[in-house]
Amino acid sequence: MVKDANSCENSATFTITAPSNITVSLSSDKQSVLSGMPVQLTADANSTSPIINYYWSPLGKGNFDYSGCGDTLNCSSPSVAPATTTTFTVVAMDADSCTASDTITISILNQESNFMPTAFSPNGDGMNDRFEFDILGCTTANVRIYDRWGQLLYSDAAQPNGITGNKGWDGTFKGSLAEFDTYVYQLIVTYFDGAEKQMTGTFTLMK
Repeated sequence: MVKDANSCENSATFTITAPSNITVSLSSDKQSVLSGMPVQLTADANSTSPIINYYWSPLGKGNFDYSGCGDTLNCSSPSVAPATTTTFTVVAMDADSCTASDTITISILNQESNFMPTAFSPNGDGMNDRFEFDILGCTTANVRIYDRWGQLLYSDAAQPNGITGNKGWDGTFKGSLAEFDTYVYQLIVTYFDGAEKQMTGTFTLMK
């Protein structure tokens, strides 16, 4: 309301709208890795206003790589390769200049963490039907499987790492299911940094 020297008055109304809530959730594809192993970070921010910036820290630690983003100055999914256990923080800002933050800790293991099966049961029940492995830091492995007499039953020069249920030996040889027995595996494991390591062991095929 305003009044002039002649006591004339007039008024107007307007509304100030409170800014919307903003949230952000930070996740990664791996939380325990070997030193220098790449990890994909993903910030999932939500606001009714457009998200205009992501601020990542600590700068200079973990080698942030923004090459996978369309806008390197506004990247929601950089990758990192920490040398030591590190807690990463993201701050998301929307067009109203409101911010939200989240953190995640990537732990560095001093030694490998490997899962190699001691048995598997290729009986078609959808559980443990293939010879698969999970070797920390491995990308692929040259896999060869032999019977107790040294006959080669299966080979894959580049079997992907991981337990998915659809990779690795299915327990068959020449179209028939192999016998219940103990078998030998030989792996040449290729790691994320190009290093290779040979691994050998035995497992049991169960029915």
